[in-house]
Amino acid sequence: MNIIKNVWNFVETHICRRSPLPNSVDQLWVALQEEWSRIPIEYINKLYDSLTRCVSDIIAANGGATRY
Repeated sequence: MNIIKNVWNFVETHICRRSPLPNSVDQLWVALQEEWSRIPIEYINKLYDSLTRCVSDIIAANGGATRY
C-alpha cells in the first residue's frame, strides 16, 4: 500500500542501469537527484490511482492478506 516503495524501486532500478555506476557518496547523491527528477508523472498518477483498488481489496479481505 505504500507507493513510495514503488517509487524508490523505480529510482534504484534506473541508477543500477547507469554506466558507469556511481562510485562515491557524492556521485550517488547526484544520480539520485537526477533519477528522481526523471520519474514520469504518469507513473506517479498510476500508483496513486491504484490506492483505491488496494484499499478495496484490503477491506474485502477484512484486513487479511492480499496480493499487495
